[in-house]
Order: sequence, then C-alpha cells, then structure tokens
Amino acid sequence: MGAGNPGRPPVLSHYNLADGECECRFSAVALWKLLPVEHRPSEIWYLLTPEAREYAEQHILDETRQAGVPVHFVDLLGNETSDDSRAFLEIVAERLPQGCRLTLDVTRGLRHHAFLFYALALYLSEFRGVRIGGAWYCRWEISGDPAVPRPFIDLKPVLDLARWVYALAVFRDQGQLLPMAQIIRPRVDRLRKHAQTQQNDPALHKRASELQKITDALEKQSFANATGLPLETGKASRFVADRIQSLTATALGSDLPLLGSLTQMIADAAESTAFCELPVASGNWKETTELNWQELQRQARMINAYLDRGDLSLGIGLMREWVISWMMWKNGRIDRWLGYSARKPEEQRLGAIGALLKRDAGVIDPTPAQREYGIFWNQLSDELRNALLHHGMRQQAIEEPPESLEKVRQFWNRLKRDEVELPEFGGGHGRLLICPIGLTPGVLFSAVSHTRPNRALVIASRESEAAIDDALSRAGGSVDILRLTMTNAHTGIKEFDILLNEASHWLFEADAIHANLTGGTTLMGVLVGELVKRATREYQRQVREFVLIDERPPEAQRADPWQLGHIHYLDGQTEVESGT
Repeated sequence: MGAGNPGRPPVLSHYNLADGECECRFSAVALWKLLPVEHRPSEIWYLLTPEAREYAEQHILDETRQAGVPVHFVDLLGNETSDDSRAFLEIVAERLPQGCRLTLDVTRGLRHHAFLFYALALYLSEFRGVRIGGAWYCRWEISGDPAVPRPFIDLKPVLDLARWVYALAVFRDQGQLLPMAQIIRPRVDRLRKHAQTQQNDPALHKRASELQKITDALEKQSFANATGLPLETGKASRFVADRIQSLTATALGSDLPLLGSLTQMIADAAESTAFCELPVASGNWKETTELNWQELQRQARMINAYLDRGDLSLGIGLMREWVISWMMWKNGRIDRWLGYSARKPEEQRLGAIGALLKRDAGVIDPTPAQREYGIFWNQLSDELRNALLHHGMRQQAIEEPPESLEKVRQFWNRLKRDEVELPEFGGGHGRLLICPIGLTPGVLFSAVSHTRPNRALVIASRESEAAIDDALSRAGGSVDILRLTMTNAHTGIKEFDILLNEASHWLFEADAIHANLTGGTTLMGVLVGELVKRATREYQRQVREFVLIDERPPEAQRADPWQLGHIHYLDGQTEVESGT
C-alpha cells in the first residue's frame, strides 16, 4: 500500500534493497519487485486524491501491468481528506479486508501520512487481525540524480517496538507478561520451521529452544500472578529476571531497537516478586521453600501490587493467607508451613479472636490488642474475602470497594512492617471436659477418670448438682469446676443463652475440649451440643465427642455408681491423646 499527492509524475529512478536493484517510476512497484518472492504482496493498493489520480493513474497502470501485479485505487476524496487524519484513517480501515497481510510503503504522499500509516498499522494489527508483513521507506532524498540507487529502509522493527512498549506497560501496570510471550511465541515457531528447512540445523534449533524457555517462563509467570499464587510467581519471576536479557543475544537483539533497555526494565520489575534464587528443579520444590521474614516481605509486595491496581479479590485472598503465615513465623511454627495441619490451627486462633467481637458485650471482654486484631480479621475474612471471593453471590450489592477496605489497609500497613504484636488467642488452660450429670453420678466419675481434664463444665439440675463434688472426689485429681445449673432440666430451653454466655470464657480459654454426649436429661444433651457448636464454630476449638457405656442393669448402676464405664470416641480413636 502506498500513497500519492499532487505533483508531476515521478521520473524513472534506481532503487535497491539488500543486493537487488531495479528501475521504476513508483517506489511501491520497485519494492514489490525487490522483495523476495515469498514476501511479495499479491496486489498493490494506492491511496490517491482525485488530483493525484488524474496525473498518476495511467503511469501506475502501465508500470504495474508491466510488472505483472494487480493494482487497486483508494480515493481520498480530495486534499481535505488528506489533511483530515480522522477521515484518512477511517476510509483506509474500512476498505482493507480483515485478516489480510499488509506491507506498507510510506515513501510517497504527504509527510504526515507516515505517522497516519504508523497509527493505522497498530490499529489494524491489534483489532482487525491484519498481519503487517513489512513497513518500508525509500531514502528518496539521498541524491537528486535518478541514477543513484535509492535504498529501502526497513521500518518494521519500529512497529514491533510499539508492541513491546505496550507489553511492558501491561507488565508495569498489571503484573502480566503474557502479551510479551505472545510477541515471542510466533518467532519461536518461525525459527523452528526455518531450522527444518536448513536440514534441521542444530544451532537454529538451539536458539529456538532458548527462546522457548523464556517464553514458557513468561507464560508461567503470567498464570501464577493472574491467579494469586505467590510461590509459583516467585519461581517464574526468578527465571524471567535471570534470563530475559539473554534475548539481546538472539535474532531479536539485532532487529528490535532498545531491546537492551526493555529487557533491563523487565528484569528489574520481575525482581520485586522473584525468589532470591531458583529452587531445586527436581521433586516438590515448594517443600524446600522456607518461611522467613524475607519471604513474607516478597509476598507483601505482591499484595500491595494487587491492591494498588484494583485486583481486590487477589489482594484480599492472599492477604488472608499471609496473615496466617505471619502468625506461624511469629510463633516459630514454620516447619512444613504449607501443610493444612500446620496452617489450620493458626486460622482457628484468628477465628477465635474474631468471634470475641461478634457476641454481646460482657460475655468475654477482649483486651485492646484482641479488639484491634479481631476487628481486622473479621473485616478481612468475613466482610471483604467472603464478599469478593464469592463474587457477590449475596443479597447486598457491591458496586464500589467496601468501606472496610481502607481500615483493613491501614492495619495491614502496620502488620507488614511487623509493628503489631500478637494478642492472646485464647487457650492456655489445658483440656476442658463438658459433661452433664443426672441422677446417676457415675457418668461424671467415668468421664473425669477417662479424660483427666484440667477444667470441667458440668451441666446439672438442682437435684443432681449435689453429687458433683462426690464424683470428683471419687475420680481423684484436681479439676476446676464451672457449674451450669438448670432450673428446669426437662423444659428450660430458655435458660440456654445465659448458660452459654457463662461458659464462653472457659470455651475460649481451653486448649482442647472433650464432650460427653451421655448422661442427664435429653435437654442437657441438647445444651452439650450447643456448647460444642460455640466452641467449634466461634472459638475454633477442637472438640472430641464421646459416649460412655455401662453395660450393667440400671439397678446395679444406681446401687454402685463408681464403676468405670467404657468410653467410645466418635472420631474412632479409643485413647485420650496427649494434649487433646
């Protein structure tokens, strides 16, 4: 495609490209003749004003007919169209078929047409599927003598540079290297095909393999970063930071302007999320990744980047995991830190702090540190994470960032600098037994004898509470008791709220809880279930439920209640494990 403007018909001139020369009136025809056969367009399109077409059309037809190439004319409707950038671009874009292969000759035409062709090429290649086969300019001003060959200058690398600049801007603003991989991937394919035509040249195949490794790393980094995978991002970014500058030693280095500067900027940007060094290549490399302050800071940079560019779902989701990892690091529990069994207890401790603030004031009075941390965790985990990561599948509309986001970020800014001390997360009072006691005190005796608790929540009626001390004395050992006495053990369901609130402190302070599901009235058993729910759901405590079985007849049990019954845990374990 070339352009023309009013003036005298061009004279015959010499043109050259690489080792070829030819004599033509029009640069577009000369370019067509000088290009290798496999790169020649199938036809030539001329953009002409009516004035230019009047004096040049016949000369163009004569020269293209002699060359044997079809020619088409695109009318610019007058000089006013040539001067109107919008009209120029819209007319040309409308005429060009989608998906065609386009070679540009910007030698002729008005000077500003070269800029319009540049913008047109970017638009067509990005949004119309047009493949830019080349962009050329003939140094017409080299001499006034038509016999002096005018060289064609390849401008295609300048168009490629624009794509690289865009890809780098995407990486800077979105952390994504996929557009860059999409630039390099076709070059890998072309290089492999070229190697095959050269009798499978090993050197060419090696260059293709090197480009392939870099492209794979760019794609892996894009996947990991786009899905919020901090360790996978660290590994891929390390490879990118180490290898991206090797592109300058490939064919790209000789074709693309400013490649050294571009790759240095990519390496510098990748460094912020990269591991210090690549992990071992064999086996499960994540098992060898250490949890330390340096790793936490690297992940914090990722979280900040997500939040700053508005990727709130990724930022909030990763922040929640970061807080759990931070707690493990603070407590020195960093062995196998990626395992569920190691992370779940820390998450439970955080949930317990958050639960303190969800109950009416006075049930458990949190410390200032617990209140601050609990508010942060509830806003992060419940308000933000659940709203965003469930994609708004709830009644309330989310049409702008939630108000709690700013408060979470304020606390986060302190947390990531390690300026927040760990609050008390409950526990510290050992094993807690929950046990009802009815008219047969042997149930409490057997439960205490089997579980050996430090504390016991005993659910009793006014009639049965008198037997508590006797049962404990028979079991031996020292057990602190909190009596939950029901006024009406058969129908007093309205008493539950008061009794649950009385027990909350002990549930929160327990390290492990064992709950006996047998003994007492049916309503006492229901209360045991409610205590278990509060302990597990709100205070995130581990509870082991069990039943006691005495195979003797009821008369024998009442006559001699101090015979040890058999204990059966519902989790299938038969022994009381140390610390649980």
